[in-house]
Amino acid sequence: MLDINNIEVQRDIGEYNKYCRDKSVLKNNNFFIAIHNNEDTIATGELYIISQRVAKLNIYIEVEGVDKEKVTNLFIDEILYWNPFLKTIYYENGEFENKGFKELKKIHIDDIQPSQLYISKEKLKNVSSWLDSEEKLIIPVLESNGTYISLDGHTRIVQGYINGYENVYIYIDNDSNLEDYRVFIDWCKNANIKSVKDLTKRIISKDEYEIKWNNRCRNYFENIEND
Repeated sequence: MLDINNIEVQRDIGEYNKYCRDKSVLKNNNFFIAIHNNEDTIATGELYIISQRVAKLNIYIEVEGVDKEKVTNLFIDEILYWNPFLKTIYYENGEFENKGFKELKKIHIDDIQPSQLYISKEKLKNVSSWLDSEEKLIIPVLESNGTYISLDGHTRIVQGYINGYENVYIYIDNDSNLEDYRVFIDWCKNANIKSVKDLTKRIISKDEYEIKWNNRCRNYFENIEND
């Protein structure tokens, strides 16, 4: 039996796509992998979000000697990190009830202050393939002086704006610290990005996004580490 303490579950960012059975879950980042000793893929998880509160999880064990129940719990922990608003997750041998699910609030999309300077055209195309209703537009935020700061999901809210959606569903991410995002908010305000509408004017290619946004963020964090 593999030592559960040496197994880590994470949301796949592309490196392990070949293990995904249903490629449709890749489009909305709902493919998860379990890795043993930071090396061997021992299981995969494919998540289907049925509604704002309900999802179904398919787990595929790739090797022998795996405690499926314990691995299932690891998958659920990682899924709830990214989707804390889910209340019920169904899987092969049962269901998990999340007693601490995040409440959702519907607000006008114009009430969002972005914390990101650019949108990748490639990512936007991917989101456009599955974002087909306001109910799927859910993002984490923090509140500051009556303003909701988007912490993640900028591509989703831009596509939502393009789709003509007036509202977005939010949840307060109490695990995040507003001060950690202060510099990104200031970058946006200095660039006159004060709404989702403003961000729709800053859609750039994948290569430009890497240079103008990812590199800028990397340089910022490297400077912090060196101080």
